[in-house]
Amino acid sequence: MIQTLKSRMKLMKLGSKLREEVWARELVVLEGQGSPTTLIAVCGATGAGKSSILNAILDASDNVVPTSGMRACTAVVTEIAYHNKPTIDADVSFLSLNEWKSELAVLLHDMVDEDGNLKRSTDLKSDAGVAWSKVNAVYPSITQEDLVHMSVDQIIGHDRNIANILGTTKKISAKDSRSFSKDIAKYIDSKDQKRSKKEKEKEKEKSLMSAVRTAAAQHPRNRDQPKTGPKGDDPALWPLIRQVNVRCKAAALSTGAILVDLPGVADANAARNNVAKDYMKKANCVWILAPITRAVDDKTARDLLGDAFRLQLMSEPPFQLAYPASKCDDISCSEVIRALRLHDEPKLEDIENRIDELERDTSTWKKIESEGQKEAKGIEKELKDIREVTKEREEHLDALENGETFVPRLTGRKIAMSSKKRKRGNNGKSGSSKRRRTNPSSDDEDDFIASDASEDDSDSDKSDSSDDESDNDNSDEEDSASDSDQEDEEPATEESLKVKIKEGKAKIKELRATLTQVRERKKDASDKLARFKKSLAKAQREKNAFCSLKRSEFSRDVLKEDFRTGLKDLDDAAAEERDPGDFDPTVDLRDYDKINLPVFTCSSRDYIRIQGQVKGDGEPACFTNVEDTGIPGLQRWCHELTIASRSRAALNFHSQLRAFATGVESYVHGISDVTLADRESFRDKWESNEMWEADPQFASIKGVAPVLLQRFINLIDNCVEELQAHFKDGLEEKCHIGATNAADAAVSTSDEFASSMHWGTYRATLRRHGTWRRDLNAELTLPFTRNIANSWGKVFESDLFAPFEAAVTSTINKLLEEIEDTAAAGLKDRTRRQGDLCLEEARVALRQIIEIVRETLAREQKEVSRCMAPHVQIQLLDGYDRAMEERGRGSVARQKDVFRQYVNDQKNEMFEGGAQVIMDRLVAIANAIGEDLETALEELAKKIEVNISVLWEGARDEPGQVKARQEVLDCVSAVLHQIGHWTGAAKS
Repeated sequence: MIQTLKSRMKLMKLGSKLREEVWARELVVLEGQGSPTTLIAVCGATGAGKSSILNAILDASDNVVPTSGMRACTAVVTEIAYHNKPTIDADVSFLSLNEWKSELAVLLHDMVDEDGNLKRSTDLKSDAGVAWSKVNAVYPSITQEDLVHMSVDQIIGHDRNIANILGTTKKISAKDSRSFSKDIAKYIDSKDQKRSKKEKEKEKEKSLMSAVRTAAAQHPRNRDQPKTGPKGDDPALWPLIRQVNVRCKAAALSTGAILVDLPGVADANAARNNVAKDYMKKANCVWILAPITRAVDDKTARDLLGDAFRLQLMSEPPFQLAYPASKCDDISCSEVIRALRLHDEPKLEDIENRIDELERDTSTWKKIESEGQKEAKGIEKELKDIREVTKEREEHLDALENGETFVPRLTGRKIAMSSKKRKRGNNGKSGSSKRRRTNPSSDDEDDFIASDASEDDSDSDKSDSSDDESDNDNSDEEDSASDSDQEDEEPATEESLKVKIKEGKAKIKELRATLTQVRERKKDASDKLARFKKSLAKAQREKNAFCSLKRSEFSRDVLKEDFRTGLKDLDDAAAEERDPGDFDPTVDLRDYDKINLPVFTCSSRDYIRIQGQVKGDGEPACFTNVEDTGIPGLQRWCHELTIASRSRAALNFHSQLRAFATGVESYVHGISDVTLADRESFRDKWESNEMWEADPQFASIKGVAPVLLQRFINLIDNCVEELQAHFKDGLEEKCHIGATNAADAAVSTSDEFASSMHWGTYRATLRRHGTWRRDLNAELTLPFTRNIANSWGKVFESDLFAPFEAAVTSTINKLLEEIEDTAAAGLKDRTRRQGDLCLEEARVALRQIIEIVRETLAREQKEVSRCMAPHVQIQLLDGYDRAMEERGRGSVARQKDVFRQYVNDQKNEMFEGGAQVIMDRLVAIANAIGEDLETALEELAKKIEVNISVLWEGARDEPGQVKARQEVLDCVSAVLHQIGHWTGAAKS
């Protein structure tokens, strides 16, 4: 739309240079207006599940945000934004050479003791362990012993490839998340996460055989072999990464939300810490993410946020906060039922009754299946035995028919074994009644049974003792029949063999039929068992989901209430410090019931499993309804967070476009019923001289723009003075009182800090000038921040520019009245109408100016509100360095004393100086806003003159210009018509 209007206007001669300049700038502004973004900073401890939650929100088929072994994802800021492309793109930014040098210097200090000797530490989480893991990842070929004797420059010079990477940005583009995950792993994956037992043994073997291998390498035939180091010898790049910017086509981010995964722990690298702090300044919303199990503990929202962070929230009211609780599928039903007293819940009772019934059915059918399986195995064994005996008899029959000699393998061995059994029975073991019973059946039948028994015994001899036990009953019974007739058995004849073969085949047929029936019964039992198991698993998931949802409901209430309590505690502490005599804890300083912390209880794993994002993860552990996982709610929240800024941007764009199009339409229509003399008279009075900007005093300058700007400058000066007075009245006294409080508490804060941690951690904190796992500089400033937080919020909550906006509008209106008064009689009506159009366009432009100035003030005041801790750090640099100079026996105590004394000496000057720095910076903000207003209002003055100049500029009558004006008019009419549709749609 803008492009079309721009192309049409190029064909039209605009008459004045000022109009060309103003309209060209307007078109550039309109073209440059895109969708606003909303920055969401995601904070949380390592292992809290940030990356998994973000991957679920993005709805990718694989991990977009690195997880698990990719250790850099907890130490590097990762920004994820939307782009309308099918690919996933990323920029991986590396530390600069100076940044890496600074970090290496700190890491080398962590690895040596005060005498410069290498620290031997098996704890990878210790300062020395963390330092070694980082340096070794980047320079795997340098040993610890060599490393501590090298300078920073020598280390960097050791690998030129690494040095060349520093300060660069690698670009990645992948067709899908699976490819992207593989591509980005080259840069951020740690190669030495866990080694298998085999790899450790190989490493051991290498050290034991090093002399042999060295000698072998000297052999002539091995000298030309390429050297291939072990897998871990390639440098890893994750410690060098400064920031990762990812762009993908995720629906949750399509409306302008940008997710920023901030480091889970404090990092040794100052550059990465500064990147994280910068994002916290720019963030429109902050998510504090933690596992839900912490929400039901004593460590709730107050502890997770920390005093310093909550004070920052108090001083920045526009800040939005949300609390996504992760790992809701991690549930112990018994614990939740006991803790929340859910025993009498009707729904839970119904689920548990179903589970009990299903467990009984499962147990019953499992027993039936087991019995069927056992019976089927017995029949299969019997079938095998009979088949083998029958086959031997068929071979025996063939041998008799062919006149060949045949030696029985199965029945022959049975004859010998039967006699042995009789001897065993006669040697003192009383046989059973079955062994003494005679069988009245025929000899052939006895032989058949004896053959079966003989095979049973032969098999049992081969098998283990458990098989013997199960088979002996049958063989004993069959032996009793065969033993009674074995002595009188006649040699096998063709007739007897045929009979036995026939009987064997009949038996096989019978057993096969029985086996089929048994297998059918077993299959039926297995099918029913599978169904019951599936139903049981479903019922258990239903129970898990019920308990998890109850826990989530309870946790949401706890977190919301605890957050209100925490804010009230801070308010009360600040009020007591301000006026202890008049402090009343029963009086609420604000309506805490209206403070509603958005809490989301989420299960990223179950969401991913339900959605099928990752293959091979199995069934959900808890939830079957995707809404219960909480991820869809978090995705909707991403959209809701952008509504305010998008609505504001859309309204501003529509207003600007309508005002511009109306101004163009007014110019194109022109004024045809005014005499040339009247036009020229009007021009002489109100058209600006092109050189007016060269005269800063406007002494001899006439025209709309110079007159307006001269009046605007007076208003701007008044506005700046009022801003400075407002800041001084609201904050100066609070700052000085806060400085006194911070100075009074400084020594005790330093002592508490030193005594609360291991001496190694304290020393590492001194080495990093107070910023390590905790920030001593920030803790020293807490009394100061606590005293000014409430007042700071109130100072910047108020609408500081409403009086200025009204004064500018009044000034414009007054000048337009003066212009109307000087118009000729035939021009007055048109001057009034043009003045109204001009005033409306001026209001639109002024609103935009004020909005920009408000955003500037909000941004700058965030910077100022965070400047005290860096100021304290700068003032204490010498103290940190002096403390680190202490060496030898008792050095830890001396370090504490040196730093304590330095804090005591500097505290008053340090905090008073900090208070003055804040006030000076606020004055500077007011002056900077004045400069911005002057530039913006100068453009506004020019725009007003361009709009009003229609009254003295005549239309061009050339045929080409008539056609061009008509095309522009048609285009402008279409634009205004479309804006009317948009406005109507918005209202409905």
